[in-house]
Amino acid sequence: PALLIVYLTEEGTSLEELLMQLRREIQASPIPLLAFTTHAAWKQTAPLHRLCNQVVTKEALARDLPGVIAAPADVSVDGALEAALAACGVPPGAIDLAIANAGQKTRSAELLDPRAIRADLETNLFGALRTVRAVLPGMTSRRDGRIVVVSSLGRRHGMAATPGYNASKAALTNAVDSLRIELAARGVQGVDVVLVEPGLIRTSLVPPSGIVERLGESPDAVARRILLAVADGRLHVETGRAMPWIARALEALPPAWRARVLARMSRNA
Repeated sequence: PALLIVYLTEEGTSLEELLMQLRREIQASPIPLLAFTTHAAWKQTAPLHRLCNQVVTKEALARDLPGVIAAPADVSVDGALEAALAACGVPPGAIDLAIANAGQKTRSAELLDPRAIRADLETNLFGALRTVRAVLPGMTSRRDGRIVVVSSLGRRHGMAATPGYNASKAALTNAVDSLRIELAARGVQGVDVVLVEPGLIRTSLVPPSGIVERLGESPDAVARRILLAVADGRLHVETGRAMPWIARALEALPPAWRARVLARMSRNA
């Protein structure tokens, strides 16, 4: 399940003005990683406060973030996002900026456990695609909008105990690339698809270890990087100190060497 956040601005605000506003606010505080943004009649804009790594409730949002509407949305269920938007009184066609970040990592001691892999694919791959499909028609008809899909540098290699996570992110990255190609082939302009590939993030998805402490980033830092990149108009973002180079180096290793290195990393995690 993911938290769906709709950030309302004054009616008539352009996407460029909205991104400038987000950029100003990012300098002062982190923002949630999963957000839907829409133009709507609203007399105030909400400051974006610290939401990362917290259990966020609708009541807390109403208290701390006036102007922000939230509704639970399980992205693994068809139609859940559309229902959440409807509960907020927001038509999917009104969305200008969408960040799809819902994800999970299912561990299993069984080799290639189909249930664990299927669970990760349902949320990480199909959940992200459901998010994109919910907002894409309105953007393509207006020829204006921005979609941010959060993948992972882990898509460049496998990993012990969590094959579904890395496989889902590899498929998601390819799907995003295919979407860009298809939009270009259809002559659709004005709709940007941004791919974000974080490295290690210090969250509950990653067990604490020396590697995570040395090379991991806080969710707040990644949130800032994502939104700053969106505001700058970048289409591909990698985060994490040395992780982009490490991921590429692992990908370039011969398969047997890569297996030994990653097996040792898994044992030390």
